[in-house]
Amino acid sequence: MKKLFTTAAIALIILTLTACASTPKQEPAPAWMPESEAAFPRADFIAQLGEGASEADAQTQAVQALSRYISTTVEANLTALKTTDSFDYTNLVELTSHVDMYGLQLTEGWLQVDKNKWYAVAYINRDEAWEQYVPVIDQAKREFYAFYDKAEAEAEPLIAYQYLTAAWNARLPFLTALETGRLISPEHEKAYDADREVIAAIPAQQKAIYTNATLLLDVTGDSSNTVTSCLSSVFSNLGFTVSKRGIYTLEAYIDDNAETDGELTLVYPSLELILSNKDGRVIFNWSCALGKSAAYSLDKARQRGLAALTDTINAEVAAAFNEAIKEN
Repeated sequence: MKKLFTTAAIALIILTLTACASTPKQEPAPAWMPESEAAFPRADFIAQLGEGASEADAQTQAVQALSRYISTTVEANLTALKTTDSFDYTNLVELTSHVDMYGLQLTEGWLQVDKNKWYAVAYINRDEAWEQYVPVIDQAKREFYAFYDKAEAEAEPLIAYQYLTAAWNARLPFLTALETGRLISPEHEKAYDADREVIAAIPAQQKAIYTNATLLLDVTGDSSNTVTSCLSSVFSNLGFTVSKRGIYTLEAYIDDNAETDGELTLVYPSLELILSNKDGRVIFNWSCALGKSAAYSLDKARQRGLAALTDTINAEVAAAFNEAIKEN
């Protein structure tokens, strides 16, 4: 009986020693546990804590948390800009935060023994990251001003308008870069405040151009004012103010090219549009020639021809005008 007790005691001691040997020693918690800001103050760092079943898992989770934080913050700031202008942000730049390119660093993992869980922090030093990221901002700035500077130098307002439109479209990657830069280092990003003001002023500049864009219609060959009314509507929708005196003049030449075929009158309507500024510079030139319209009287044939012209004007002129302005 004594022998059996001794054997059991020895077995228990061995099991106890084995269990102790397999249990890791609890290392002291690092300064960044449980709050990373204790070791990485917000003024100098952007940091996120990750946890996982292993050290590698914890580090991966920390990197992903940091990436999500940057992406969601920048996206939220950009979305907030919707309320500051009347333009559509549906083509908002897709955000990807390549934090590994801009000073990403990782702590070593720390194991909390009682939970059998690893922790780690992914962080970037704001000053170091800014130095790496500022070339991205400056490249986006150059692309924006490539259009904006042309608008400022262009004497013809309608051409300047198109350059402003191109600059407005280029603002999205520029603002995305600026918002990312602001998150990295608000103090450094303040140097670009003037650029933000330039961007914000573009809609007002564009509105002013068309507010002053008065247009005189000079239409020849429109006996019923059908084409005149159509042109007035189309160019008003483009932003012009149609009036009896205009900075711009739209000359419209209509020809019905009438001929007879027995009792029928045939017309082959054609139209040429020439839009020029007060200096005589031609801004827009467009023409069309349509197939025949037939009737038993010339007036009726002309009416049908003019109706066909208005259909074509409504379908094609606005797009042709915008394309012509871009090419100028």
